[in-house]
Amino acid sequence: MSDNVHSIPLVRAGIDTYRQPVVFMHKDCHLCRAEGFSSLTRVEITVRERKIIASLNVVTDADWLAPDIAALSNSAWTSLGVRPGDEGFFGHAEPAESTSAIRAKVYGQKLTQDDFRAIVKDVLAFRLSDLDVAAFVASCAGDRLDVDET
Repeated sequence: MSDNVHSIPLVRAGIDTYRQPVVFMHKDCHLCRAEGFSSLTRVEITVRERKIIASLNVVTDADWLAPDIAALSNSAWTSLGVRPGDEGFFGHAEPAESTSAIRAKVYGQKLTQDDFRAIVKDVLAFRLSDLDVAAFVASCAGDRLDVDET
């Protein structure tokens, strides 16, 4: 086990999550307990100079994942450029820059072009959860966009 409570060895889970970065950790993982991570927590993972934001899935009753390692989906593994034996450094992901714009749109406010750019940037960088994206799409559906927003 690593001496740094924020790092943990990485293995490839061999799970295709399409382009969604996902990390799997055992429910007894020391890092989950220390950081307060739970299922669907958005975590920032750093390997060397690369960083991603991934969704956490907690493994409860499986023999395939030891408590002292983290398994990455194919997408997360590739995005980070992980090599066998690498450790990942974990932390809570900062809220996406566009979160306040999405919240504003949900409450009926008009968005600027800069707001839309920030939302697209965060979507492409996987900084938004599926729920954030769904809230944005629903808040724009029907007649909820004016001419300046389209």
